[in-house]
Amino acid sequence: MQRGMAKEKIVEAATWLFHMNGFNGTTVREIAARANVNGALISYHFGGKKELFEQLSIPFFEGYIEIVDRSLEGECESVEERLFLLIRQLLAYQTKHLFIARMVHRELTHDSTFVREIMATYLRKEMYQLENLVKLGMKRGEFQKQPVQYIVIQIRSFITMPYMSPHYFQEMYQLNPSEPHFIERYLEHIKRVIKRWLCSSTESHSSAYRP
Repeated sequence: MQRGMAKEKIVEAATWLFHMNGFNGTTVREIAARANVNGALISYHFGGKKELFEQLSIPFFEGYIEIVDRSLEGECESVEERLFLLIRQLLAYQTKHLFIARMVHRELTHDSTFVREIMATYLRKEMYQLENLVKLGMKRGEFQKQPVQYIVIQIRSFITMPYMSPHYFQEMYQLNPSEPHFIERYLEHIKRVIKRWLCSSTESHSSAYRP
């Protein structure tokens, strides 16, 4: 087997197994068996299981943060519409990389050096950008004044939940994030919730947060 083909098969096998079983639940032997390669090739191409996982995860986060940065660049007429566009793009990105999205979100529930590095490098930047967007919406009067950190936590849960717990969606509600119409239907629900809960232009001011 050619080296390039072997490396590709290792990546495919590892992505599937990490997605299904998590990092700790996957062994080098299982990756090699699924890829039908000698286990020594994993060390040769990647250095080991940890390095393989990192080489799969980091490009995902690089692309994720690039979308966040690009979506929030420049002036905007409506902060609300910019937020909805960002959510749509991040949902589409995770759907495109479904197995890796599930893989990394699962790993983020654990405490490890790698997870702390990801939080410091990528997720803190995401938090900062979302906080700035929410604060801009409040400053312009588009969003009701509420604790910013809780708003960001809720927005991020909208973005990541389908990919963190796909089996829950499928088993409990027969919803599949990989289906063609899922994003549009899910996004419409998110819009309705955010408009009622956060946006100042709705008629639900009586439900606004009061400290």
